[in-house]
Amino acid sequence: MSSIYSIDDFANRKGDFQKMSAYSKLAFFFFVLISIVFTESLSVLLIVLSSVYLLAFAGSFPVSRIFKWALYPTFFALIFAISQGDIHFGLIILLRAFSAASLALFFSFSTPYYKTFGIFSKLSPFLASMLFLTYRYFFIFISGVERKVEMVEIRGGKNKKLRSIGRVVGFFIISFLNKSEEMYKILKVRGFKGKVGTAPDFKFKLADLLILTVAILIFIISLTYV
Repeated sequence: MSSIYSIDDFANRKGDFQKMSAYSKLAFFFFVLISIVFTESLSVLLIVLSSVYLLAFAGSFPVSRIFKWALYPTFFALIFAISQGDIHFGLIILLRAFSAASLALFFSFSTPYYKTFGIFSKLSPFLASMLFLTYRYFFIFISGVERKVEMVEIRGGKNKKLRSIGRVVGFFIISFLNKSEEMYKILKVRGFKGKVGTAPDFKFKLADLLILTVAILIFIISLTYV
């Protein structure tokens, strides 16, 4: 099963996290993301990572897959981290990237994409369209990288895997904008009007309060280490 369909499959299951309101999960996402961006404490970032993966484990999500996919955006952060020449700051950059990617993947696995972009479309149809296209192509990007790396290994490039991954990722970055534009044109031809609709999702339950409490606690902890 490809990356995008795997996530859609999990997001549309009937688990406890999937039944939560998309609004509460979106609030959780933003509270924790703000904590990740503004904290300069390795301890806070480790708390965030632990919380995200404990929630993923509790929700029976594929923790190993989330971990693996979160490493892809972290690869870009590694280049910037090395250029800083400061080990502590470099670690913060890497943990921020890895934590943010893990958080985004956890959110994607627990929330059907049409509910998320439906919320954004109420605020800005244009913003919702851009996020929708980015979301879809991100996982196409991951699948493409995985296939290319496998091809390199089959052709004897296993001993130079890191260099091979760098070249493959570079190739896909160059094609990213072109592919996104092509996808948008295809959707327009098929009748896409730039807006993703969704049904009301305001039913808050005890589970929603619990996940919001976790988010607020993380946010408060991060404020003490800004």
